[in-house]
Amino acid sequence: MPSVPSDSVRAYRTVGLFIVAALITFVVLFRLGATDSMDVLVGLCMVGAGAAALVTATFVGPAAHRHLRTGTYLLFLLTIGVVSWLAYRNAFDIPYAVGLVFMVSALGLGGGVSSTTVRWIGTCIGLAVALPLLGLALTAEPLVDPWAYGAILLANGAAVFLIVRNRIQVRARLETERQQYQSVFDRAAEGIYLADVETLRVLDANPAYLALTGRTLDDIRTLRVPDFVVLDPAGPSVEEVARSVAQPGSTFAGSHLHRTADGRLIDVDVSVSSLMHSGRPTFSVIVRDATARRETERRQEEARERAEQVLHFKSALLSNISHEVRTPLTGILGYAELLRHELEGEPLSYTEAIMESAQRLHETLESLLSLAEAESGITVELTPVELASTLSPLVDTFTRKAAAKGLELTMTTPDAPIRVLADRRALPHAVRHLLGNAIKFTESGSVQIELEADDSHARVRVRDTGVGISEAFRPHLFEAFQQASVGLKRTHQGAGLGLTLAKRLVDSMQGTIEVESDEGVGSTFTIRLPLALPEGSGIGHHQRDLPWPDSSPRTPTDVSKPSSHTS
Repeated sequence: MPSVPSDSVRAYRTVGLFIVAALITFVVLFRLGATDSMDVLVGLCMVGAGAAALVTATFVGPAAHRHLRTGTYLLFLLTIGVVSWLAYRNAFDIPYAVGLVFMVSALGLGGGVSSTTVRWIGTCIGLAVALPLLGLALTAEPLVDPWAYGAILLANGAAVFLIVRNRIQVRARLETERQQYQSVFDRAAEGIYLADVETLRVLDANPAYLALTGRTLDDIRTLRVPDFVVLDPAGPSVEEVARSVAQPGSTFAGSHLHRTADGRLIDVDVSVSSLMHSGRPTFSVIVRDATARRETERRQEEARERAEQVLHFKSALLSNISHEVRTPLTGILGYAELLRHELEGEPLSYTEAIMESAQRLHETLESLLSLAEAESGITVELTPVELASTLSPLVDTFTRKAAAKGLELTMTTPDAPIRVLADRRALPHAVRHLLGNAIKFTESGSVQIELEADDSHARVRVRDTGVGISEAFRPHLFEAFQQASVGLKRTHQGAGLGLTLAKRLVDSMQGTIEVESDEGVGSTFTIRLPLALPEGSGIGHHQRDLPWPDSSPRTPTDVSKPSSHTS
């Protein structure tokens, strides 16, 4: 059985000393020692001996502390019986009558200091009122008015009982809250310890902190905070931190080292705040083990640096190889063009095959170079751009390619010019990829470019009557090097970079690409860009050094149906 808490021991000691002092005062004031009634002296001696025994038991030790509550109630009952008997033997003389009222108040208020339930202290108060009333009823000629005195006893007893009950209820609520806070303290996943602000001695620690440091509660209570906390010499000391958090509303957070029981130093993050503990200013320290987090951060930083090195190496390698291949390729295309004008028949067909293959390789290199440029970053200059005049040269270029496949390429524009905020180089480059895809994947029918605008945005639609897309290809629509047909089943040539580059270009201009498609019917790609302010509104141009979007694909805005187009 656990020992009684020290606060309760002091309460029992106070009650015992109070009864002893009350008896001494009673004897001195009313000179009961001079009476001829030996039973009075015997009764008072019994009460005094009981009170003295209770006080002595509070100094003995834990074994006696377990019986303090029982001893206190027995002392109360003995006192009630003796004082009630004294009042009855003396016909409720004024001193005894006053002593009874005093006894009810003293026992109730004094007993309420250590009582945890209303039952026993209520019983004692009830007996302290009932026994005198019984004695008053049996006294033939009491020296006090029985009705008035009885009313005083009842009123006094009721008032004392209500006060004691309220005190016990308040103490019970406080004890419940203390247990709840103690439960939270003990079950907290993070380590917590409490230390005195003035002495810096540890007062308490929860199991999580003890497990973290490998210490026991008895061991850590013998230590001061500087014994196990290692701070940065350039930062504040433990004493300075303790004084700073002692100020109302002040807290401290930081990282330092804690020394464990076996002498190891571990990285921890701490949060320090002040509170009152047992009536003394105290600071509470929440301790989080930072070893795993810092190791994770270190590994993430190393992985990020390696990824950046790999990305830089890949971009540099791609750029260098593309440049080295482009130089001889230019010569091949130039000489093949010369041969076309000098040859005829079968040699001419060979020359045209050389030119077609070289042109295909040239387009692939251009796409690879654009991808490398996008990954390394580019300066985007957003200026007012008129759509029709900017895209017309591009349409003229692709009209010949469309005609070669028997397709009709048209562009419809509104009567009023449309000015958008875009990059003069990036906008036609993005539309070029969409037009190239539309012509490549359309075997018959037409390709249309439609320009239109509303109050805030302009739209460039590239509509074709081609093969459309499959549902399965939708998640990979804007991924680099992805095509709907792969391997030996490939039906169209290309590196799979066109849509990837188009989306990155549009994203860099703060626009979006929307896709609608029906497999076997055709597809519509819509570029949506913000309108530029009217001329004379004060806008010049807006230049931002923006990295182009990363290589991971993003789902297009407002996609109603997927598309399989890719370069």
